[in-house]
Amino acid sequence: PNTFALVGINIALALLMDYKAKTAFALLAAVAAVFRSDVLVLIFPLALVWVFVLGRVSLLGGAASGVVGALLAVMLTVPLDSILWGRPLWPEAEVLLFNTVDNRSGEWGVSPAHWYFTSAIPKAFLGYSLLALIAPIVGCWRSMRSKTADTPALIGACVLVFVGLYSVLPHKEVRFILIGFPALLLCAAQLGVALAEAPRALLYRKAVGGGRWLVCISAVLVVLMGVV
Repeated sequence: PNTFALVGINIALALLMDYKAKTAFALLAAVAAVFRSDVLVLIFPLALVWVFVLGRVSLLGGAASGVVGALLAVMLTVPLDSILWGRPLWPEAEVLLFNTVDNRSGEWGVSPAHWYFTSAIPKAFLGYSLLALIAPIVGCWRSMRSKTADTPALIGACVLVFVGLYSVLPHKEVRFILIGFPALLLCAAQLGVALAEAPRALLYRKAVGGGRWLVCISAVLVVLMGVV
């Protein structure tokens, strides 16, 4: 389900960048209803940014799109799941109740609150882990200075918020935050291009050198965390 959810979320994030917010939120809600209920945690910061910061969709319009997307997904999939399991069943609702409402995810194992940031992401991104974590913040800062909307950076920042919120649950696995990896990679690529294309000679040397140092430091940290 994580892979299927990843496909849908990548399409939804592309729609957000293409100014099709209502369709994007409908798709995100459908993915949450069918594949991964924890997508709701990602929808929360995205909705706040798109409604109150960018103003690209109204609160009512975004909520209505999400409800319609979720209802259509549930109507299409719950009957089939119920037939296959031999009882009335909405799988993601049961997962949400077990993990979040009942807070029983810890029965599958417990990891520290910082685990996603200090272990999962560094091991997944290897030498580019620091770049992936810093890039959304740098992108948002540059966006505020230039007073232009850097949509990929805003999405990356929302992913960081998603990971932070998800860290509250005691049980942690890399696959739970897999849906946010492409957005972080996009932000890292953007920052890498910005560093490489710095216009002034001195700034260029400092930027490229800084980028290389980030990669080297990330690689060393990954090795150390792997040993520990």
